[in-house]
Amino acid sequence: MPGASCTRWTGPQVSRRAVLRAGGLAAAGLVGGAFAGCGGEQEERPQPTAGSTGTPRRGGVLRFSVSQLGELDPHTTADPFTTAVTHLTNNHIVRLSARTFVPEPDLAKSWEFPEPTIALFHFNPDARWQDRPPLNGRPFEAEDAVFSIERSRTPKPEFLRRTNYEPVDLVQAPDTATLRIVTRMPYAPLLSIMGDQYELVVARELVEQYGDLKRPESMIGTGPYELGRYDRDIGFALTRRADGYFKADAAWLDGIEVSVIPDEQAAHAAFRSGRLDLGGVDELNLESAQRAHPDLNVYQTVVLTRELFLLNLNRAPFGDERVRLAIHRAIDRDQIVDTVWNGLGMATGPVAPVLTAWALPEDEFRSLPGYLRDKEEDIREAKSLLAAAGLSDGFDTTISTTESFSFGKVAQVIQVQLQKVGIKANIEILDFGALVKRITDADFRMVVISSPTGGPDPDQQMYAFYHTGGSVNQTGYSDSETDRLLDMQRSETDSERRKETVLELQRRLIEHPGGDLWLTCRGALGAAYPYVKNYVPSVGGIFAYYSLEEVWLEK
Repeated sequence: MPGASCTRWTGPQVSRRAVLRAGGLAAAGLVGGAFAGCGGEQEERPQPTAGSTGTPRRGGVLRFSVSQLGELDPHTTADPFTTAVTHLTNNHIVRLSARTFVPEPDLAKSWEFPEPTIALFHFNPDARWQDRPPLNGRPFEAEDAVFSIERSRTPKPEFLRRTNYEPVDLVQAPDTATLRIVTRMPYAPLLSIMGDQYELVVARELVEQYGDLKRPESMIGTGPYELGRYDRDIGFALTRRADGYFKADAAWLDGIEVSVIPDEQAAHAAFRSGRLDLGGVDELNLESAQRAHPDLNVYQTVVLTRELFLLNLNRAPFGDERVRLAIHRAIDRDQIVDTVWNGLGMATGPVAPVLTAWALPEDEFRSLPGYLRDKEEDIREAKSLLAAAGLSDGFDTTISTTESFSFGKVAQVIQVQLQKVGIKANIEILDFGALVKRITDADFRMVVISSPTGGPDPDQQMYAFYHTGGSVNQTGYSDSETDRLLDMQRSETDSERRKETVLELQRRLIEHPGGDLWLTCRGALGAAYPYVKNYVPSVGGIFAYYSLEEVWLEK
């Protein structure tokens, strides 16, 4: 399944947390900035490629599934599965390699930084919009990139990643083939921000015609595939664009068919029976599939997208830091990994542990509140904190969540854990869209959900969530020292100095938690049948469906 990654097994034995931790995902630390030396300095390790031998040939239809489809508009959606559409109909200016997280060309064939605060991007002259009205195959121009960035940073709540471009002072097109970005300071995460899974280039004409990009008919881009059939409850079909793609060695498939299968076991069964070419598997289904296909390509996944527990600081008693710290300490993240993710995952703090260049070292991480190996000590301290806050008998509250992505199961585990410190929580189940609206309207007490943004740069992992006025700071958190550290790491281009600031930030956010309590990075197993060639599961589990433009089928 696209967005999966990291370790390949060819035998039936599958290890769990020890392999996840030992795997390290060191390559995930490669991206960290716009300038040479801005990122974590780690050795690049080649990532597995399924069936990369042979000469590519055109033809065939690739089939896989997603658990749901939400809003399509890439600049406002919080649903990563919709990128299965948008990554293949549209392009980035610069995208992140599915293998390494290193920025690579997409619409921009090259870029340069003539000054620390000026970036120039030079576009591929062969890029054209798909030959559908109102674009009718016109050439892509730099003004399209300007429009897309300006739209993404629209100062409205629905534009969830708007603060990604907060340091940008000017976006302009000196000519039709060049984009110029001027920042008010050296901006270390710029390329990583531009490669975010949702930072796609869209056309002004479509926004003017439809008002937004939520309708399937508005999905017309510069990408390799055109959207045909679309039903958010059933699935969709893509076909290779008839007018040709600007990348010669891409778009090998005649089409791609994606089914919506909400039930995980049903999706596993569909893959095992051969109705899907890529899919998620559990250990039981994996063993069955491997008996039938000994050369099945299997991948271990630990994702950058993190589950989190939101506390509304504007609702009592969550404005009291002692209460937030008590809840943080009461939650047993390892138990969530074991019971919900079947041992395939990791406890996480403010920076996902797969980003080994930036995350706290394991020994230090396990010495901090909420992550102690001796969970009973965390529980004792949580009770003391509640008593100090005048809540020795606990309190009643509500956890709002959705059944999507197994969030309901996570809420049930937390409900039991909170009871140990006297907090009695009811669970309210909403559909995904209603839950997102509740969060946007700050109409909640506690919520289980996943992060709506968060790429491989530490700025993407923290800034929008914790900075005062951050685009997904929906809990009311504001702390001047946290703001100072967040601003400092953004403008620091020396990797070692930046790393020290990032580590200090994580310690502060764990010891003095805000309204976002990080839970886990889930893990899973993904597999591809051996006839699927050149499939690259992306390191760290980012959703990189655009890598499917390189896939071909040998059957």
